[in-house]
Amino acid sequence: MDLKGMAEKLGFEEKDFLELVQIFVDATRTDLDLLEQAVAQGDLKRLIECAHSLKGAAGTLGIRSIQDMAKVLVDNARKNILEESTEAVAAIRKDVERLAATIEKKDKL
Repeated sequence: MDLKGMAEKLGFEEKDFLELVQIFVDATRTDLDLLEQAVAQGDLKRLIECAHSLKGAAGTLGIRSIQDMAKVLVDNARKNILEESTEAVAAIRKDVERLAATIEKKDKL
């Protein structure tokens, strides 16, 4: 991910943007645990709430891949569809960990 480009697009200095993305990563890790629980329990209301919140946070930071996957989770849950939710949550987790690794590399520079 081009975090520097994303920061510039949103009008942030890269360092400030990286701090915001780190906060997003930390919060999203917790949210993903809640999403996994909601999927496992078939709790559509909690799934919608968590995924909607995640969608908004990702969208605000311009992290479109996570925003798009969270939107799919919300849309499917509103249609009472849980199939593929586990895979979507895993894909979001993978993107979050990729973001975390990118931030870590930049911190070492």
